[in-house]
Order: sequence, then C-alpha cells, then structure tokens
Amino acid sequence: MQEPIPPPPQPLPSHSDKTSDDSPAGHNKSAPQCSVVSIYQTKIHGVMRHVTISWNKTIMSHSFSISVDGKVDGPLLCRVELKPWPFWGRKGSKTTDINGDRVDIFWDIRSAKFSHSPEPVSGYYVALVSQDEVVLLVGDSRKDAYKKTKSRPTLEDPLLLCKRENMFGKRNFTTRAHFDDRRRKDHDIVIENSVPGSRDPEMRISIDGIVLINVKNLHWKFRGNETIVVDQLPIQVLWDVHDWVFGGSWSQAFFIFKSAKEEVFDENGVEQKCQRQEEDQSGKWDSMKGNYWMRQ
Repeated sequence: MQEPIPPPPQPLPSHSDKTSDDSPAGHNKSAPQCSVVSIYQTKIHGVMRHVTISWNKTIMSHSFSISVDGKVDGPLLCRVELKPWPFWGRKGSKTTDINGDRVDIFWDIRSAKFSHSPEPVSGYYVALVSQDEVVLLVGDSRKDAYKKTKSRPTLEDPLLLCKRENMFGKRNFTTRAHFDDRRRKDHDIVIENSVPGSRDPEMRISIDGIVLINVKNLHWKFRGNETIVVDQLPIQVLWDVHDWVFGGSWSQAFFIFKSAKEEVFDENGVEQKCQRQEEDQSGKWDSMKGNYWMRQ
C-alpha cells in the first residue's frame, strides 16, 4: 500500500521590513530581507515528505535553513548562519531524526558564488541523507557531495514543487528557473520596467536574453497574462504591477510563471498551498510566484 503524501508545509516566514521612513507600510521593525524558499518532495525512510530549503539575507545576516514536514517536535532540522562570520559554518554536517528515523545533513558553501540572490549560483552543495541514500541534493558540486556523504544517489529523484522569491530592486529584477523538471535546464529571467519617472511606463520580460513580453501603457495594463513558449514548452505568465505604477516608493509587484500544461495540481494540498503563498507574497516554479519590491 502506497504511503499517502502529506500536504506541503508552510514555508518559513520571511519578513520584508525596513527601518527608514520610506519603508513599505507596516514594515518598520527590521532591515529588508531577501529570501528564496524552495519546497521539494522526496522519500525519507520510505515515506514521501516535503522538504523546505530557505535562503535568507539582510544587511546584517545571511543564512539557510532546512525543515521537513511530519517532524513531531517541530519542522526545523537545521539552520546555518553564513554572515557575519565569513568562514564559520560554511562547511559542516548535522545528524538529527524524523520521528525516530536518522537523517544526516551535509553542506559545503565555502566556494559558493552569489549574485543578487541569497541562494548561491554555483560552487556549493546541500545534501540530505537517509538510509545511506542522498534523498535530496541541491547545488552543482555533486561529486563532492557524494564523496563527503559516502552515500549513493536515491532511486527516486526528488521533485521541486514550489519556489518563492522575495527581492528588492529598482528597475531590473533577475532570477533563474527551470520550467520542465525532466530537462533540468535553468533559464535566465529578467524583468525590466520604466516606471520611475516615466509618464508612459513599460515593462519587458526576457528569458535567456530574448524579450518575450513587452507591455506598454502600464497605467491600463498593470494586470494581465500572456502565454509564451520556452524550449517548446508553453509557459503562462501572469503579472500584477499595480503598486509599481500607483503605489509610490517601496511598492511591490507580483509575477507568476506557470507551465501551461499544469492547470491542476494534485489533491494533497499543493494547489491550496500555492494559493496561501500568494496571499503571503510567495511563489512557485512550474508555477513560480515572485514578489518584487521596487524603490523609486
């Protein structure tokens, strides 16, 4: 009998606060935080579970954390601070358990390269090991991960269910994503706008250097959707930039990139999960929702 898949957990909270006078309304108690939260589905000790990996960065701190649903004494398994300590904690391991079953976590971020995002671009790994299998591995240093963990790859590849971004910027926002889990090819996404100081603002969305969406007259088209094709895969793009156009300083916009073939999610809460994330300014790759704050 197949084990039921539990509904995915709520991602760890991310606070997008700023202390200055031009901060977003209601956010004035801490520094602004950029975050990337990914939710994976993988099998741990024979049970399908959802694992959340969160990368968070403020002016004063930089960290990542791992949590797993179904843990009786709380979901958090591991939290590692990368800043302000330049070397402390950048490589290590931790042994914990999920309802009495041993789980090992390994990471090495000493050579990690970062861009605008709190999540590394390359030169790192984070691995979750269960019963001598690497049940989840993120990062491109895969050989180093298998050598360090002395474990074999899992026979069932983990699945990336949701990915959320919360970013700050002015005119340009960039990120990376893959829309087809079978191909595992990352695409560069750039969102550009001419809202600050423009009487006739425009917005462009490029993927891999090619402008696929060009929206003019944002005063009238601040909400909309369009279907594009990336590597022969139809992608539905939805946007809401109302606050960018009319909200003033430190306003936010919301974007969704959704595989057009994925109109319905499974019955175990993924669709409801992403709806709740939308209310919490979060998102999903393969239905990706990104929340972007812009200072004008």
